[in-house]
Amino acid sequence: MTVTKNPGLGYVKETKGSYGNTTVPNSGNNNLRVLRLVSEDYNTAFQRDESNEVRNDAQSSGSVIVSANVGGSLQLQYSLDTYDDFLVGLLYADDDSVVTREDGWTSAGFTPLADVTTADEAVTFEVSDSSLNHGTGWDRTPAEGEIIFATGFGNKNLDTVFRVGASPTSTKITLVNDTGEASVAAYAGLSSDLAGTAVRIYAVRGYTRNSTYERSFQVVRFYSDTSLAGTTSTTGLDSTDWALFRGMIPNSLQLAVAPGQAGWTGTMSFIGKDEQIIDDATSAAVGGFDVQNWNEAVIANSNPLANAIQSVVMVRLLRNGLAETNAVRVDPLSFSMNVANNAQEVSATRNLGAIAINQQTFSASVQMSLLYIDSTYHAGMLADDFYEVEIAVADADGRCQLWRFPKARYVSERPNPGRNNPVAQNLTFTAEAGGAPYDASDGAGYGTAGTARMVEVLSFYQRSA
Repeated sequence: MTVTKNPGLGYVKETKGSYGNTTVPNSGNNNLRVLRLVSEDYNTAFQRDESNEVRNDAQSSGSVIVSANVGGSLQLQYSLDTYDDFLVGLLYADDDSVVTREDGWTSAGFTPLADVTTADEAVTFEVSDSSLNHGTGWDRTPAEGEIIFATGFGNKNLDTVFRVGASPTSTKITLVNDTGEASVAAYAGLSSDLAGTAVRIYAVRGYTRNSTYERSFQVVRFYSDTSLAGTTSTTGLDSTDWALFRGMIPNSLQLAVAPGQAGWTGTMSFIGKDEQIIDDATSAAVGGFDVQNWNEAVIANSNPLANAIQSVVMVRLLRNGLAETNAVRVDPLSFSMNVANNAQEVSATRNLGAIAINQQTFSASVQMSLLYIDSTYHAGMLADDFYEVEIAVADADGRCQLWRFPKARYVSERPNPGRNNPVAQNLTFTAEAGGAPYDASDGAGYGTAGTARMVEVLSFYQRSA
């Protein structure tokens, strides 16, 4: 007999405050979501120790269970929106009252603002004062200091993230020059105005940062075809081979970016409570897990993959304490980000698996390799300077995320590349608490200096349903 298995992966958010208890995945805004999949290795790892007792027939008395741990890693090629639920789980983002997928992205008093343009519109970049001009008027006049994402000019240095300069009007936005060049126009390589006919200017629509509120997930491995997801059908749901991993919390994320590699590649690691087998998804045999119809499962999205060329729309460095006009935008030869909450399982007698997950001390770092220009960064290390690091990623459909590490101390390596190698300088930034936070209360400008968390992620789009 030949049996064909088609592994797939999905997840559902557990009810807030109900760690490891099975969640009904078809209630309200919490349907089972099918994930895009490179590979994963979720598993239950049993550890058994052989008894030291010796029977009189020279055999051992058997073995005993020492521990049972659930977890594993999700290998991924990064795409925007796809992993947003897991990001707020990884960051232990502040609690909020939202029940949609904006949960965790509207915390800390953040209220999303409307986009500056609500459709592709004619916008001109004016060289004389590095401004954006819209003759018939913006759909919403932005606030001074607001962070915006512009796209549609066809110029890689204008299709990026900007700060709004002083005194924006209903038709003109002056851009803060945080490029490291004499002006934004010089950075964009323009000597004459550039008229874009289909420009969009997005506002920050979501904001999340590291905090202390626990969110957990149930991850489902399907050994069956999931192509019916999103349709009205019950085919195959009463005879399944699914593995349900409960109480799963993402505890680390690594993303690496370099030309020549397959996009933004990475690993997200998870630890969890236990594993259950589901052989009939309609019976609620496992604590209420009940999928009565394939339309209760959301099919995986097809958002464009992030890549190392078009998708890296900004990498910006700013020494703490200096004005934004002292920032420098750089083009790393490669870079990577590592974020971890260092959560650990809590084991107890009478339980196979964890009874809880304890959050530990948060850590985050950014590594990048830059072509060596001068001793500025090495001198900054010797002076024990802090830097604000910002990395923006966008896709071809107009989504954008801005990763902010507001205060980071770094280590610099003087280059000594040897024969036939580029003279490159390696910088490793380690995030600390403090710096200037994004002002979550009104979505414009910055909050009180020195109060930022270690990691902030801003999204210029709303998550899919």
